[in-house]
Parts: sequence; structure tokens; C-alpha cells
Amino acid sequence: MDIFINEQKIDFKLENETVLCEVVESLDSWAKKSGFHIQEILFDNSEYIASEDSNTPLSTISDLKVTAKSRFEIHQDNLQLLYQYVSLFIKSLEGGNKKLLTELKSNAVPVTGLLADFLEEDRASAETVSASLLENINILDPENIQTDDECFIALVRQLSGLKIILNERISELGDPLGELTKTAAALKLSQQEMNDISVLLQTGKDKEALNCIIRFSELSQKTLRLYPILSNSNFVAFDEMIVDGKKFSEYYLDLNGILTELIEAFTANDSVLIGDLLEYEIAPRLESLISVLEDILKEHQR
Repeated sequence: MDIFINEQKIDFKLENETVLCEVVESLDSWAKKSGFHIQEILFDNSEYIASEDSNTPLSTISDLKVTAKSRFEIHQDNLQLLYQYVSLFIKSLEGGNKKLLTELKSNAVPVTGLLADFLEEDRASAETVSASLLENINILDPENIQTDDECFIALVRQLSGLKIILNERISELGDPLGELTKTAAALKLSQQEMNDISVLLQTGKDKEALNCIIRFSELSQKTLRLYPILSNSNFVAFDEMIVDGKKFSEYYLDLNGILTELIEAFTANDSVLIGDLLEYEIAPRLESLISVLEDILKEHQR
């Protein structure tokens, strides 16, 4: 029996296996250890269904074809699926396509279940967002769409916001180095904004100051998202990268903690603490991060 994984023939020696399920178990174990997940199994061009084919004798099988994907590839597939679903939902709402809306609504549970993996919030908050979207989809009546209804307006707003987020995630996966270049440039601009926050607060421009913090936080999170993508693509060895004498992951853990403290100080209107955090904690860390990112980009431009 010949065994193929992703169309590549492998040298797999049978030991005590006599039926199909035993080989499948061995292949599944091997795939997981290698960071892959089996998506499909065909034996002699027939789909393997565990409940029906487990005890098929190996002596009756000529070839076994396995399709396996890495976690990163599955992540990409799910992202594309979500983007297509959200885009199609918006288009159907705008066009009043009752048939398609009914079909999209019937698939809402499994699709929205993927959403938490692509949102910025912590897991609990992301699941709350997913639940809210699902609730508005369930309330929607495709046969009686009221465009001025609060639920309809909320659903369109939610889907439009998600489309922007998902489109950004697709760009990050498609061109991570290009996105890192943009992010490094944006961080440099944000650096000046962060230096101006104390002045903004002193002149009563609290909203502008908060927007500066939010922009910096978003850029920080974007850099953190690009970290595993660039590492998986072999562009940048982030695991070996040192920022302020710390590994990249440790550096970002510290930075996120300081950002949380800054937002709390802002909420408490503690201008003294805000000034201290900006000058002594965030400014030097941001300077170090920008320097490291610029060095990485220079290295890849050679």
C-alpha cells in the first residue's frame, strides 16, 4: 500500500497494523507531533469515514492519500472564510437578498464561532462580541427586513467593523514584511504623539490624548500579531530578538502591562502618574522597539 501526504509519497513501514483505522491513528499521531492536522483521508479515491471504514483490511487497499494542514494554514483558511461570510452578509443586507440571508443565517453558529481567534480582545471579551453578533443575526428576519430597525442598523455596523478588522488581518498574513514596514513608520509618528500627551492633558485636550494612547496600543498589538506570522514565514527570528535586554515576548508582556497602567491612570485623571509612565517607562521602550524594527527592515532590504 502506497501512502501519500499532501501528494508526496512517504516511506511508511507497516508494523502490526492490519486494518485501516490503525494506520489512520498512527498517521494522526505523527501529524500532530509535526504540527499538522489531518483534513481529509482517501483510500483508493474513496473518502475515509471512521464509522464505516475503520475495519477495512489493509490488504484490500492500494493507496492512501492524506491531506494535512499546519495550524497556520488552518488559521489562514478560517480568516478567508470569515471575510467572505461577512462581506456576503453585508452585500445581501444591502441588496435585500432574502434567500441568501436565510442561508447565511443558518450557518451563523459555526462561522461566528471562529471569530474570537481574530479579535484583539481577551478571549472572554472576544466571545462576548461573537455572542452579540450571533444574537443580532438570529433576531434578523430575512422575510421582513426593516432597514430602520435598531437590530438591522446594529448588525450592519457590527459586520462593517468586522470587515475592516478581517481585511487588516488578511493583509498581515499576505504581506507581513510590508505591514511591518508600515507599522514601524507609524510607530515613529506615534512616538511624537506620545511625547505630546502631557501637553494635551494640560490644555484640556483629553480626548486627543486618549486617541494617541489608543493609536499606540493598536500599533503595539499589530506588531505583536506580526510576530508569529513573520516567524512562521522565516522572515524574522523573533524568538532570538532582544529588545531592552529581554526576549521579544517578555518585552511585550512588560509593555502591555505598562499600557494597562497608563489607561488606568488616564481613567483616574492622575496626570502625575501619566507623565511618569510616559517619560520613564513608555518612551525608552518605544525608542528601543523602533530601533530594533528598523534594523530588521534594513537587514531585509539588503
